[in-house]
Amino acid sequence: MTAKTLLTVLEEACDEIARNGFRKILILNGHGGNNEILRVFLRDSLTKKRDYMLYAMINPWAPLTELVSELTGGRNVGHACEVETSVGLFFFEDLIKMERVKHEAKVGSTQLPHGIETPVDWQAHAVELYLGDPRYATKEKGKMFVEKFIKFLVDALRKIKQESHVPSILDDFYRRAYRE
Repeated sequence: MTAKTLLTVLEEACDEIARNGFRKILILNGHGGNNEILRVFLRDSLTKKRDYMLYAMINPWAPLTELVSELTGGRNVGHACEVETSVGLFFFEDLIKMERVKHEAKVGSTQLPHGIETPVDWQAHAVELYLGDPRYATKEKGKMFVEKFIKFLVDALRKIKQESHVPSILDDFYRRAYRE
């Protein structure tokens, strides 16, 4: 899917959700490859005055950094790593092919100077398409991660539902930007 298509789908989905009466919409990201486009979507949403407020959890692991460190002992994490594989084992153990993982992932780089980005940075870094060492994954670790994440998400949803500060900032922005 192109970035343009994803931006259109996000906009139309949120507009339709709002048309059905929701005034606060939380986008929960589940894929690291979407991080940048979701940030663009949030910024771009300011160009059209809407009657709803957007929130996004772009990096869902962010509030669980301590738990990730505890579960992994500081080992490298990322795509299909020990944590993601543990979550997979917890939800659908029969689909995980642990016998295919023979070693910790090798990592690489584009070998360009720090700060220079290319469209293939991820592919250059994750040369085996996974990171870390999924062999340390367990169903129990997945359960711990999921339970803590759900607890965080429930609390976040309660706070978003109750909060009024961000919508007032948006109203002020619209008032000034559109000189109402």
